[in-house]
Amino acid sequence: METIDFEGWKDCIRLANGALELVAFTKAGPRIVSLSSPGGANLFGLLDEFKGKIGPSNEWTIYGGHRLWHAPEYKPRSYQPDNDPVGVREEDGDLVLTEATEAATGIQKEMAIRLAGDNTPAVQVEHRLTNRGTWAVELAPWALSVVAPGGRVIFPQAPHKDHGEDNDYLPARPLVMWPFTDMADPRWTWGTNYIQLRSDASRDFAQKLGVYSPDAWAAFEAPSGDLLVIFIDLDPFGPEVHADMGSNFETFTKGAFQELESLGPLVNLGPDETVTHIETWVVLKNPGLPKDDAALAAKLPALIEQAAKIAEEAFEA
Repeated sequence: METIDFEGWKDCIRLANGALELVAFTKAGPRIVSLSSPGGANLFGLLDEFKGKIGPSNEWTIYGGHRLWHAPEYKPRSYQPDNDPVGVREEDGDLVLTEATEAATGIQKEMAIRLAGDNTPAVQVEHRLTNRGTWAVELAPWALSVVAPGGRVIFPQAPHKDHGEDNDYLPARPLVMWPFTDMADPRWTWGTNYIQLRSDASRDFAQKLGVYSPDAWAAFEAPSGDLLVIFIDLDPFGPEVHADMGSNFETFTKGAFQELESLGPLVNLGPDETVTHIETWVVLKNPGLPKDDAALAAKLPALIEQAAKIAEEAFEA
């Protein structure tokens, strides 16, 4: 760990292990503003108009990077300002960033960032929400990454089967759409095996999709060709109940802006209780993914298996 200036922001914290570098805010947040291979491009997107600036204490500011919210989305609850300095401490080798309790909601946000050992391209981020209020609140931890412009998000679909095959008559591919979702928009690629959404700076109107993925992963291919795979944990004793009609992953784009989001289950969080949601990130350098769905299906599963093995070996209990 070292303290650096980054994109005009002072007193950021940089973590590096030879395979990955990341940079976190201390003047606002909790927020991670950069994730990259050494000397490589930032896999996260930052908004140019806010670089080097800190927003006012009474107004939420979308800097970009990776942040923590609580779902379901609602104004003003979701849009609480996070523009004040965060508490910083080291906890068993993790970098822990703690926000002051939100005055309007009574919820306190915290991120524990765990970088894998030397030359391992993996990070684990534990997102914590603690209820500092006096009554229970129903919410879900919601981890959002603004990804680099010009890339594409990839969601896996459940295996395609013929009607009646293996007596599988029940639904298997839940998709959640918003009023502004347009399935005819050319930024979407609807494939047999994957759903893809790319950002396009020339199309300045929004698209969004939620899915429930039992595979518990989603991916982002950056313009550099690097692949960010995000894994989440599922409750093996389920069933889990999720916000947004059951979504555990979502993606949103408008113009060059795009997010890859994951959600933990809805919980009834009592006073002084904490709920956690863990994302594990693995970065594979420029694996050369095709765009076509069938060609992607021939190559991507082996890469996801490789990433899962990296994550397991890096963070096994």
